Amino acid sequence: ALDCNLMLGFSTIFLYCFLKSLETRNIKWYFVAGITCGLTFYTYALSYLMIPVFLIFSLIYLVLFKKIKVKEIMMFFIPAFILGLPLLMVQFVNILGWEEFQLLGITFTKFDTVRHGEFAFSISNIIFNLTCSLIYVFKGLNGSIYNVPCGYLLYPTSVLILFGIVFIARDFVKSLKTKEFKEINFVLFWAVSVVLVVSILNGGRDVYQQCAIYFAYLIFAIYAIIAFFEMINHTNAKKAFAILLLITYFVSFAYWGHFYFVKYDEFASETKLMADIVPDELNKLDGQTYFLKHYVYYQATYCIEPSEFNATDDNPFLYKNIIFNDYLLEDTPIDESYNYVIYYKDFEKMGYLDGYDFDVEQIGSYLFYKAKDVNRCNQ
Repeated sequence: ALDCNLMLGFSTIFLYCFLKSLETRNIKWYFVAGITCGLTFYTYALSYLMIPVFLIFSLIYLVLFKKIKVKEIMMFFIPAFILGLPLLMVQFVNILGWEEFQLLGITFTKFDTVRHGEFAFSISNIIFNLTCSLIYVFKGLNGSIYNVPCGYLLYPTSVLILFGIVFIARDFVKSLKTKEFKEINFVLFWAVSVVLVVSILNGGRDVYQQCAIYFAYLIFAIYAIIAFFEMINHTNAKKAFAILLLITYFVSFAYWGHFYFVKYDEFASETKLMADIVPDELNKLDGQTYFLKHYVYYQATYCIEPSEFNATDDNPFLYKNIIFNDYLLEDTPIDESYNYVIYYKDFEKMGYLDGYDFDVEQIGSYLFYKAKDVNRCNQ
């Protein structure tokens, strides 16, 4: 349920400890930074790429400015390596085809599938993802369950974020020319690392996985505010700018608060299933299930344990006799012994099933075309 969101909190703590070690040059902080780095690897798989890219950028910059010693490198990398080693071994098992094994009570698991297909290295895909990332700054998440009007707060901050990126990039180039070491550049390195990794995801649909960049966004916005204050010479003008910021955020927050406390139930009506429309089978679940997925309905309806709900080897999008909305194509043969799950506004897919003998039931935002010979759960 946490998905990639845990990575934001852990990576923020890691970046704080990393910057603190550079500021103090205290060997203890390097050790703590290494520990938080190793723990961040366990928050989300994309951190396997984001953190190494960030560390490469950082190490080059530190060596260039002679701000790192071998002892400091060792104090950072030893705990990070020890904590990350089990994950590294699991990757070896799955990518290199090693056999599953146990060591010191740890099972290095061999998975049924490895999600290499989520990456695409074509130029067109990278450009598309970078465009999505930029739109993401202004619009927030897309999609029915993510499309919360968070823009009330996001819009004014987006402008500051973009100005902050410009100002930090400008100062980074200046620091290289003047050979002036600045810790703020590491925040830029982190943001660039996140964007680079997100840019090679397949198709831009998972651009929300760049949530680890939020800490950098916050710093960019603050950096822009400070830069604007430094650019304003007159005291009264600075006061006017501060008042404008306060009013803008007060109005934005009030607008968002009105949505959250007054309009949210109306907004969420299509994405949550209330008790009066949930079938009897779903009442067996503990409490109300929020953002209920169609596969949960299917499991509860046909008494399938979650542990048994696995894709088949020959078709990862077909479980036994059920086909989901996205994988019903115009040339897909229709089999009346299968069950089809169709989004209730997808009239094209409904047309594919017209004329066939199914029991049709709508639950929330999905239509369930059920084979007549499939036994329902009556326990």
